Amino acid sequence: MASTTDDWSTDIAEVHDDDVLIRGHLLTTMIGKRGFGELACLLISGRWPMNGQAHVLEGKEFRVRETRRPGTDRRIRGPAPRR
Repeated sequence: MASTTDDWSTDIAEVHDDDVLIRGHLLTTMIGKRGFGELACLLISGRWPMNGQAHVLEGKEFRVRETRRPGTDRRIRGPAPRR
């Protein structure tokens, strides 16, 4: 990868002219191939999820996004909350 003054990095990501790496993995290889839960686990813990972990994170994301009206505590149409 060519280095320019625009390159930068953090503990989570590196940005270069043509590449973005998230925890050492090329972003372009993950887009469209990995789900929300898998990527959230990678970002949070620095590793790919073990069996079932991604599904838990995907379920939580769906509940939060689909069952609450943004900026309020009012419910909108969506799945019944899990207990």
